Amino acid sequence: MAVEEILAIPAPRSASFPIPPIIRRNTFYIAAAQGCTGAGLGVLPSLGALMVVQLLGSSELSGLAIGMLGVSRFVVSYPIGVLADRRGRKMAMTVSLVVALAGAILSGIAMLTGGFVLFMAGVFIFGLAVGGTQQLRVAATDMYPPQRRGEGLGYVVTGAVGGSIGVVILVAVAQRISDLTDLNALALTWLLTPVMIIPALLLVTRIRPDPKEIAANLEHYYPGYHPPAPRDMPLAETGNALAYLTHFPKLTAFVSNFAVQGNMSMIMVAAALVLQHHGHSLPAIAVSTSIHSIGMFGFAVPQGWLADRIGRRAVMVAGLVIAGLGSPLLVMTADYTILTAGFFMVGFGWSCVSVASSALLADVTHPGERGRVLGVSDTFMGGANVVLALTAGPMMGAMGLEAVGAVGVGLMVVPVLMLFRMRERPFDRA
Repeated sequence: MAVEEILAIPAPRSASFPIPPIIRRNTFYIAAAQGCTGAGLGVLPSLGALMVVQLLGSSELSGLAIGMLGVSRFVVSYPIGVLADRRGRKMAMTVSLVVALAGAILSGIAMLTGGFVLFMAGVFIFGLAVGGTQQLRVAATDMYPPQRRGEGLGYVVTGAVGGSIGVVILVAVAQRISDLTDLNALALTWLLTPVMIIPALLLVTRIRPDPKEIAANLEHYYPGYHPPAPRDMPLAETGNALAYLTHFPKLTAFVSNFAVQGNMSMIMVAAALVLQHHGHSLPAIAVSTSIHSIGMFGFAVPQGWLADRIGRRAVMVAGLVIAGLGSPLLVMTADYTILTAGFFMVGFGWSCVSVASSALLADVTHPGERGRVLGVSDTFMGGANVVLALTAGPMMGAMGLEAVGAVGVGLMVVPVLMLFRMRERPFDRA
């Protein structure tokens, strides 16, 4: 297919739409909720590999927890998107956070009792919540016009920086209690997780009106804004999961997210094991993971600002390249600083793709279908977790850490080529 035949997506042109107070307030609540959930939901990606090793005594099976997280996201992402489209974003987020509480408590009990099957059940339940809370991104894109959509998304995603700090505090407190009581530190980390999830629930209840309602009436909140022409924004309920795959901009976003998520899932399995192998403590591992999380969330505002001004495609290409370069750095050295720098780059690249692709998907999707479209994207990401996290352990055992870095680079090739075939054009103000 020639470049000219690809359905164009909106490319940014500078425009100024002041953010109304009600949007600012909702953005604050969503960003704060993102921060609280980031702390609670970050436990599994940070320490999941160590938990499996502790329960089974085998590093080759270390990817099972991250893999189960992927299975959960694969299962729940589209259904929770349907719920978000039909009942609103608040309902989807509330249900997800309640499920997270149950999963965290069950996983903590499993770690205390040494029950691997119970632990995997808890991880599965917890993973359902991780997939559901991704609807926070949909809520963010709902409330902003295309010309400021990346920026608005960046504000919400940046809230997760607080979560990265919260993970360190959570782990440090758990370690301290463990030192005083001889209870399992990893189990205590799970059992402390509800302390971060409950405030997120309270914040979500304060979001008014539901972001889906705002998306359907953006012109009421932004004087001078005109909705996209119908040819650019098909009516809700006309699409389905398979139909979305035939739309090239959406498919490009899905494949890009698969690449960066798959790369990150492998690196998460490898990083904790490498750091532990070289004698670093749980708090030190948590610090490295938090620096990675800062890469994932700390620069979302400038990334979104760039996506609004130079285009979604440019930011996504940059993210894929940076993530690809970070993978070899992380697995080819024993130096804590260099390893952590690679970990940071993987997260930073992931963030570029996540922010820009979420804006892209919102640009070309009717508000009544955004939950489902993001659900399909998260299904791709869940599939990446399942396939690549589960193969990371055996891959390291059979071919060494270098293989993980090589696969991480290779994952970026196809989405970069797809992005170069996708063209953008200015926003339609008609």
